[in-house]
Amino acid sequence: MTEHPLEGDPKDPDQHINPDPPHSPGTPEPPDLDVDPEQFLDEGERRGKEDEPPS
Repeated sequence: MTEHPLEGDPKDPDQHINPDPPHSPGTPEPPDLDVDPEQFLDEGERRGKEDEPPS
């Protein structure tokens, strides 16, 4: 029996799954999908402006 890891072994269900899928079902969604990244920028900008005196 020859080994072909690229073709996948029917006995091993993990073989036919992409080694690096864009979004695997076992991985939580990236936070920027359901959270607006600008929200974090606004917080950081506010903190920075509070530390620095207004010009």
